[in-house]
Amino acid sequence: MENDTVNSDVVVSKITFLSRTQVGLIYFISSGFFTVVQILVFKSLYVLKSKYKSMPFIILKHHSVVSFIQQICHLITSIKTIFDIYFSYVTFTIVGAVLSGGYISSLAFMFLLSLNRCDIMYNCKYFLFISREKFFNIAIILSYVYFFVAIAFYLYPDLRMTFRYDIYAWDYIVFTEITNIGVVIEKCNTYSLTFLSILLYLLIFCKIIYLRNYQKSSSYFSSDDIKLIIHLLIYYSLLGFLQYSWSYFSKGFFSKEFGALIQNFVFISLSGANATYTLFFIRDFNNNICCKNFCCKCYLPILNNINTGKTKPKKINMKVVF
Repeated sequence: MENDTVNSDVVVSKITFLSRTQVGLIYFISSGFFTVVQILVFKSLYVLKSKYKSMPFIILKHHSVVSFIQQICHLITSIKTIFDIYFSYVTFTIVGAVLSGGYISSLAFMFLLSLNRCDIMYNCKYFLFISREKFFNIAIILSYVYFFVAIAFYLYPDLRMTFRYDIYAWDYIVFTEITNIGVVIEKCNTYSLTFLSILLYLLIFCKIIYLRNYQKSSSYFSSDDIKLIIHLLIYYSLLGFLQYSWSYFSKGFFSKEFGALIQNFVFISLSGANATYTLFFIRDFNNNICCKNFCCKCYLPILNNINTGKTKPKKINMKVVF
């Protein structure tokens, strides 16, 4: 907000090559696209809920909720940017807190998803005394608790954030010793969840290679595996880029107009990356959208075969579940 006190320690060149309205439109189109994608994912989740009751499906639903909340916050920010709408100080700090809390909790859900995928890939043979359903249901609840704790964290006076219209990016309103401690806590949470998620996915792909080699398969990875690998590379590359840009906000590339502008665009893209992959690259989701919206009868042959008992025995499924 124009009249708010902003972090004077961060010096970034004011963006001049695009008008405020143009920047707002760029953010609105990108966040609007990801919001529509997320709504289509919600629609598919609702349609497919009777078909899929597995834990990865459940975790994906909850991850979609916090991602949708992030997109709503980005939409609010873009609309305010376009029309220069006045928001009170409290209102916009709440938007910033919810957005930041959604970002942190989405990493927690991504970790849960990777943990569940890894557990399934290794046939749930470790920690057999733990009920998987109970464990992951409790973990989902704790992730939501984490979300609300993060919101409260970012509502603390020295940790409040606002959207700066000189650089069109989120930044702390003031920077004190408490703010510095908060940044360290945020980094520890982000880096630890990201590291553990990547480690689990590496274990998954090692298992896939082992199984394919054991079965003497001509290819170590199926097309679905490759899609997931590409998605994870893009997702964690964007995440690393965003964290790096936040760490060096006032230095080098990010102190220039284009660097400051692209940072928030990456923030928006990151919150919609998982929904985009789910909708366009997970077969049952994009088939569902095609069937419902374009009158495709993709499922009918499959359902008929199942009902008439004509399905053939399947080989061991080594694809990473979504």
